[in-house]
Amino acid sequence: MVSKKYATTFGGSEFTSGSPEYQDSYRIGMFLAQCGYTVKCGGYYGLMEAVSKGAKDAGGECIGITNASFDPKAANAFISSERKACDLFERLRWLIQDSELFVIQNGSFGTLVELMLVWCLKYTRTLPSISICLIGECWKPAVEGLRHLAIKEEFFSYITIYQSVDHFIEERGK
Repeated sequence: MVSKKYATTFGGSEFTSGSPEYQDSYRIGMFLAQCGYTVKCGGYYGLMEAVSKGAKDAGGECIGITNASFDPKAANAFISSERKACDLFERLRWLIQDSELFVIQNGSFGTLVELMLVWCLKYTRTLPSISICLIGECWKPAVEGLRHLAIKEEFFSYITIYQSVDHFIEERGK
């Protein structure tokens, strides 16, 4: 039996379909589906909707992990299936569980929490073989600011910053 490959994407809900970030997320969803990944995302709007639409349009599957405490928010129309977590902690666990690739775009507090959690799980060797990919120039100053904390330099090698979606697709498509 062939096991599924999972990629989880994180990104903000505030981006609209006309924004460059939304278009980039759509392309990420298409690319991941074409690479054979089952995509997981938060299941709502903004970049979550875009990645779901991209995966669907490429013939792939996108699982939306929603949160019962956010009800009555409806999941976006492009997810293949919805898993409704009872709280934020369960939602984060389901988003992370079984994924080998994490693609992180621009976002707000939730996106930062998600990044820090997967980075910490790699650091603690709970998930040693995952890849953490940050998309966009917005991440350079954020990561540089973290260098002032008590984080050892070697742990910055656990993340890769891609300046653009084109750069991500070019490098990961090799």
